[in-house]
Amino acid sequence: AAALVARYATSDVAGEAAAGEARVEVPFAWDWDGIPVHGQLDLLYRTAAGGWCVIDFKTDAVDSMEILVDRYSGQMEVYRRVMSQLYPGARVECLLLSTKLRRTIRVESAT
Repeated sequence: AAALVARYATSDVAGEAAAGEARVEVPFAWDWDGIPVHGQLDLLYRTAAGGWCVIDFKTDAVDSMEILVDRYSGQMEVYRRVMSQLYPGARVECLLLSTKLRRTIRVESAT
């Protein structure tokens, strides 16, 4: 665990998050066309360009980042839509961080 924390702490993602406005475990509640949706963002930070980045930490025992994208792209799309409603016009990036693979991957918008 210490090695994972050290690796994250020296990553570009951690550096950018630390440089600006960052929040951890951010709860949200949202109405998606009459369907209540609630959850928690693991890490949310303002990017240098003024947009927002959502990072979701995953502990799945997988062999590739693509498996995580397949599993969680829907969840990340919900996060993207929530943030787009809260901050209209702002660029929203979504990343998955695999604790097993010690890597991050950007999850592109479904739309």
